[in-house]
Amino acid sequence: MTYPTKCQYTVRPTLSTDEFAKAVGLRSPSIRKSYSRKGHALGIQPIKLPNGKLRWPLDKIEQLLTGAQQ
Repeated sequence: MTYPTKCQYTVRPTLSTDEFAKAVGLRSPSIRKSYSRKGHALGIQPIKLPNGKLRWPLDKIEQLLTGAQQ
C-alpha cells in the first residue's frame, strides 16, 4: 500500500468572525446577524466548522476591501 507524500487538500486562509468584523469596521454581532438572516455578510459566505464556528475566506474579504470585481 502506498501513501501520498503531498497533502491532497488546499488550505485557504480564513479569518474568525471577530477578525472579519474588525477588518470591515463592523461589530461581530452585526456580522453574525447578517449571516443568520441572509446566509452571508457583505456578500461573503463563511465556512461553517463542525464545532459551529464560522471562518471567513480571506481572499473574498480582500476583494471586498479593495473593491476588486471577480
